[in-house]
Amino acid sequence: MVRSSLLVLCVSAGLCGLSGCSNDPEPRPLGADQFYRPTDQSGALPPGPRPTPVQPTPPSAIDTQKAAEAFRTVAGEVKPATSQPTTVPTTVPTGAKTPSFAEGQFINLGGVIAEVNGNPVYADDVLREVAPALAARAKDLELEKFKAAAAQEISRQVDDMIRAEVEFAAADRNTARDDKELAERLTEQWRSETITANKGSIEATRAAFREQGMSLEDATKERYRINLVRVYYTKKLFPRVQVTAAGMRSYYEANKETKFTVHDNATFRLIKASSKDFGSEAAAKLKIDDLHARAVKGEDFEELAKFNQDPMLLKSKGMMGPIDRGAYVLEDVEKAIWATDVGQITPVVKVGGDYYFAKVLEKKLGRVMAFSEEAVQKQISDAVRAEQFGKMRKDMDQQLRKDSVVTKNPQMYENALQMAVQSYPQWRNR
Repeated sequence: MVRSSLLVLCVSAGLCGLSGCSNDPEPRPLGADQFYRPTDQSGALPPGPRPTPVQPTPPSAIDTQKAAEAFRTVAGEVKPATSQPTTVPTTVPTGAKTPSFAEGQFINLGGVIAEVNGNPVYADDVLREVAPALAARAKDLELEKFKAAAAQEISRQVDDMIRAEVEFAAADRNTARDDKELAERLTEQWRSETITANKGSIEATRAAFREQGMSLEDATKERYRINLVRVYYTKKLFPRVQVTAAGMRSYYEANKETKFTVHDNATFRLIKASSKDFGSEAAAKLKIDDLHARAVKGEDFEELAKFNQDPMLLKSKGMMGPIDRGAYVLEDVEKAIWATDVGQITPVVKVGGDYYFAKVLEKKLGRVMAFSEEAVQKQISDAVRAEQFGKMRKDMDQQLRKDSVVTKNPQMYENALQMAVQSYPQWRNR
């Protein structure tokens, strides 16, 4: 059963048409070939064999579920090029401001950094999108590395916006009125959910978007564009996806160790006494022995963990894990944990000039998930569909760009990069 309200809307609002819903006395599900419109120009699918028609089967709820699952896969891959969040935005708490550029800087309002078939990509829109990521990275990167990262981030964002333009143009040219109406209904549901999440207040909703540097109206227009592209790809591209038993088995074997093997893991609370924190190794040993004796006698371990001097352990009250067997950096501590029963206290373990002991909270033994398990089958089929669709979309994007007129403004690229670099000290010291 598809639980997402968005997917339910897709079925009720018109995606049932993708699976053959009809008011006729004896409806028949559409075959994959019926999604294909050979007369499309410009935005048509790349050349290739037409999909093999699917033989008609009795209509059922499975048909509409498959249509909704197809839309879900497409929506997971086709995301907004702008800062619209994937979850419904709510009013930003006071003080949580979107990162801004250094005072005294400016860029020509309406400055065009690229143009797609006469439609501009504005530099200030690009900068608004990259500011949060660059502000976060400034704290960890030296200036030269930050400059390289900023150039890469700006280039990536411009490319995302160019792709959004060519995809929307193709979708707008090659979708029927009912597809556009479906995109409108999906957009209206998104808008309604957004307002509901803001306690039903249109003003609070507008304030939430202003904090992100956009208006609700502009965000709604962008959401319509992305929904139309999603509907277009669900009907035009996704039916070409072919998931075979051999392909699923190949994916399973290639990813068995990383995705389908659950490793042994343990969860525990840890107490540490460092000679650096206590002034000497002897003082650290005296402290750890005292805490260990109290833990063995039954004192609350979580309370004892508050004696940790290590900031991370102090903040988490010593909580660690779950950590896979063999993955913990302190090998001797890990050996002691796996040699101790759940609910028990490990011996004190010395590592360099530091001392440790832990209380074992949980252990789980790993296993290899069988290919035949239902959950594994679903995970594989979803992954294979997404992988195939992603490749098809990439190929189509390349074709659409060849058929489009795309120009870039190198000087505006440089201006945008300089603004990011000049904001580096401000972001780094926040």
